[in-house]
Amino acid sequence: MAEQARFHMIDVGEKPATKRRALARGRIEMSRAALEALRDGKNPKGDVLAQAEVAGMMAAKRTAELIPLCHPLALDQVRVRFELSDATFAVTAWCEVSATARTGVEMEALQGVSGALLAVYDLSKAVDPVAHDLRNPARREGRRKERALGPPAVRTLRGIMNPIRVHVRLFGAFRKYSSGSELTLDVPRGTRVSALRGGIAEALRRRWPNFSDDGLLTVSVLADDQRILDDGDPIGGGLDHVSLAVLPPVCGG
Repeated sequence: MAEQARFHMIDVGEKPATKRRALARGRIEMSRAALEALRDGKNPKGDVLAQAEVAGMMAAKRTAELIPLCHPLALDQVRVRFELSDATFAVTAWCEVSATARTGVEMEALQGVSGALLAVYDLSKAVDPVAHDLRNPARREGRRKERALGPPAVRTLRGIMNPIRVHVRLFGAFRKYSSGSELTLDVPRGTRVSALRGGIAEALRRRWPNFSDDGLLTVSVLADDQRILDDGDPIGGGLDHVSLAVLPPVCGG
């Protein structure tokens, strides 16, 4: 009977128990009204993020009940956190899971972030949120080094769980794309200027679907309060908040 089975559970009994850690990320996009109600505590169902945090933790702990061949694990810790983006009207959820076990915990992290986002969706669906973009960017298991499992490449777990908030001031031709001439982005620690350019373009495109000045953004100068930045420079260093300016080239006579 066992030889005819179309599936089987992997035997991990001979493997040593080691420290396992995984981090998953997901994002849900919604209308401006839904995001403002969530952020300002005006959702009629109460504190959306507090309820979603608990839902994410519960989901991670019950992974083996929902995914048939996952091993039941005693988890050491589950952490769920959220970031709100006014630029893209989105909520990003992170779920970090750790355990001392014979197998990895990436499925628990993915299940946790899925549960958290489903709770956000359920609590905010009266204003039409749209689920989007679930991924498992990093994990650390046993003696192996942390590795990236999906784009964008993630440098460290700490970098993801403690991102840098970047206030981007737009000048020249870019002013027409942003009321107040400023965007706010949350980026992982270690993000370089070249990657930030792509993040700025994505934020502008989400807010203005007809945005077509990627070429202009490519040749624009990015600068902080002290100097012009090179594309290979990391953003922020050890700071939690950074202000940058985007300066397009000046043309004309």
